[in-house]
Amino acid sequence: MAGLPVFVTTHRLDAVAWNHLGSELAGGLAEPGRRDRNQAAYLFLDPAARDVFPEWEDRAVEAVGRLRVAAGRYPDDAELTALVTGLSARSADFRRIWATGEVVMCAAGRKRVRHPRAGLLTLDYQTLHVPALPGETGLVMHVFTPEADSREAAALARLAAGPSD
Repeated sequence: MAGLPVFVTTHRLDAVAWNHLGSELAGGLAEPGRRDRNQAAYLFLDPAARDVFPEWEDRAVEAVGRLRVAAGRYPDDAELTALVTGLSARSADFRRIWATGEVVMCAAGRKRVRHPRAGLLTLDYQTLHVPALPGETGLVMHVFTPEADSREAAALARLAAGPSD
């Protein structure tokens, strides 16, 4: 899937795998010092996330709703509890959205992402839930696709080719 942005997350929203375009689209996952690899921490604690995601509020509601689903499924997950507690302590926006009690299970839709070189991209996405082995939690693969022959398709092809000199 080298021509499509793809990244994989855990139930805690930790990015654990990605391709080049997936890293680019998600704000620099491949660069350890560039951003937190936890999507919720990135959204709520890094001001750059508001530039990357023009519909930041929608992405934030989605992330909190997914964490709420995970908390219900894995109530004994100490790392998940620590993440929610830490975000609650550090972000008023996280506390506000968590208090709504909303749950979210993403499957497909459309998202807009702002990339520093490609500009504003509107992409369709699908989330594919990878089944877990007994005793494990499974993973979620996020795949983004542009409309055929669109400006977004051309921009992704340029990004896939690497940085321009």
